[in-house]
Amino acid sequence: IYLKDGGQIAVTTFGPGKGGSIDIQKSSLVSIAGKGINPEEESGIYASTEGRGSGNSGRINISTKSLSIADQGIISSSSDGKGSAGEISIKADDSISIDSSASLTTEAEHSGGGIISIEAGNKIHVSDSEITTSVQSGFGKGGDININNTKFVILNRSSVTANAEQGDGGAIFIKTDNYIKSSNSAVTATSKRGNDGTVKVEAPDVDI
Repeated sequence: IYLKDGGQIAVTTFGPGKGGSIDIQKSSLVSIAGKGINPEEESGIYASTEGRGSGNSGRINISTKSLSIADQGIISSSSDGKGSAGEISIKADDSISIDSSASLTTEAEHSGGGIISIEAGNKIHVSDSEITTSVQSGFGKGGDININNTKFVILNRSSVTANAEQGDGGAIFIKTDNYIKSSNSAVTATSKRGNDGTVKVEAPDVDI
C-alpha cells in the first residue's frame, strides 16, 4: 500500500456514533509520504471525530511486514468533539520507520487520548519525527504508548510523548533488547495541571 502526494485513507464521524475502523492486514509494505497540492493535506491514514460529534474516533489496525512513514506523512486518530481519540495498533514482522517530520499520533480536544501500540520483529526507528498521544482542553488522561517485542528501538532527534493539559499524563512503556536514544530526543508523559504520567523502559542497554 502506497500513499503519497496527499493520498489518504480516512474514516470520520460527525455525530454520536463511533467512527469506523481501518484494518490493513497481511500487507508486505505500507508506505506513507509527502503532501498534496494543498499544503495542509498530508499523506496519511486518519480516523477522526469532527465538529460537535460525541462519538469516539475509530480504531486503526495495521499488520504488515514493514511500515514506512516519511516526509510529513501521518497516521492519526483524533477527536475535536466530545468523544475520545481511537486506538492505533501496528504490528510489523520486520521494521517500522518514522522519518523526516512524520508522525504517529492520537489527539483529543475534550476527552481521553487514544492508545498507541506498536511492535516490530527487528527494529523501530524514529528520526526527526514524533510518536505522541495528547489531550488539549479536556480533563481526560493522555493516551498510553506501548512499544514492545522488538530487537531495536532507535530514537534520533525525536520525541515520544503522552501529555495532557488538564487531566493526568499518560503512560509510556518501552520493552526492547536494545534501546538507543540520542541526547536530543525526549520521552515524556507530563501534565500541565494534573499528575504527570509514567515512563518505563525495559532494555539491557539504555541511552547508548
